Amino acid sequence: PETARRLRALLAEVVEHGTGTEAQIPGYTVAGKTGTAQKPVHGGRGYDLNRHVASFVGFLPADNPRLLMAVIIDSPHDVSWGGVVAGPVFKAMGQNLVAYLGITPAQPQWAVPEGTKSDLSAYVPADALSVPDIVGSQRGVVEEQLKRQGLTAVGLGQGTRVLAQRPEPGAQVKPGSPVMLYFDPEKESAAQAAVAVPNVAGQSLRNALQLLGVYGLRAQVKGSGVVCAQSPLPNAMLQLGSVCNLTCADPEVHP
Repeated sequence: PETARRLRALLAEVVEHGTGTEAQIPGYTVAGKTGTAQKPVHGGRGYDLNRHVASFVGFLPADNPRLLMAVIIDSPHDVSWGGVVAGPVFKAMGQNLVAYLGITPAQPQWAVPEGTKSDLSAYVPADALSVPDIVGSQRGVVEEQLKRQGLTAVGLGQGTRVLAQRPEPGAQVKPGSPVMLYFDPEKESAAQAAVAVPNVAGQSLRNALQLLGVYGLRAQVKGSGVVCAQSPLPNAMLQLGSVCNLTCADPEVHP
């Protein structure tokens, strides 16, 4: 159960902040994974750089799944990324199916009502949760604390004490939102804590920046569009606050 809970939280993060944002369904927490695969060369060896299979597999509500769908698009035109091509199809089908199946929303729609100020800080939903200050807490204790408060702990590292957290204490978040906890048995402070660099290649620049932020990393960006190269490479260990170099280009130039 614990492993499944953690996996659901990570898959929900893909849709909330990662490559699957196009699959978001207002009022529901969607969890899923995007996929982009090259097709084999017809009648030959190797893979065709210009022919792809784009996919998105997801389920909702993330904490109590009622609906599971897989969307697979063979040889899409123009854009090949799974999140961009298959994600919107999942969303369109999902919106119809939740109504047909009578699946009620698990969370409020986070939108500013008409007539209110454009400053989002002026509107906080009634059931918004405040992220507690958990830096310095022990691993087992803090995970139970977050669970009791309606939040999901996602730990990085093998230490026993929380050195840093994201979001910051006091942030207002949706019920069930993941809180990233950074552990490191060999470090004494958050400034020394290390995290594994996530793979952001193939993601939109916006999604890449959001995901790096979740991991406590910053970015130096060259170009715009879709991330086609990153340095350091995925899974390299960096201290919190370190900079990742991203090279971006139009997806039509870098399929």
